[in-house]
Amino acid sequence: MAAHATSDAKPAAHAASRKPPQTRNHADWLKQAQTLEQSEAWAALLEWAEKWAASDSRSAMARYVQGRAYSGLKRYPEAIGAYLHTLRLNPDDVYALNNLGNAYRQIGRFPGCLAELSRGLARQSGLHPRLV
Repeated sequence: MAAHATSDAKPAAHAASRKPPQTRNHADWLKQAQTLEQSEAWAALLEWAEKWAASDSRSAMARYVQGRAYSGLKRYPEAIGAYLHTLRLNPDDVYALNNLGNAYRQIGRFPGCLAELSRGLARQSGLHPRLV
């Protein structure tokens, strides 16, 4: 998520956080999430993601950001729930599949880890999951 953010994003992101939730667009939500993720402000990121999800219940990205925040806080069972919700909204989200697999690994659920990482690789490569 944060890989393409620049230092120019910070002032705009802070401005976005001052807007009333109903006036924010996807880019506003995403910019602030990127800023919080880059600074590893996981609790603040979680709060932001929860507001985002409440304002747009169909946003897969809001649920993905929740998962990132929960993972950053090492709250892996909740991260798993957030990534599963992301995948219900956007079944093709390879990043959510990858992070879901990693969260399963963190709590020792290795079969789930392998299954989700294989699904992610299959989606990314276009191969059938059994060929990955």
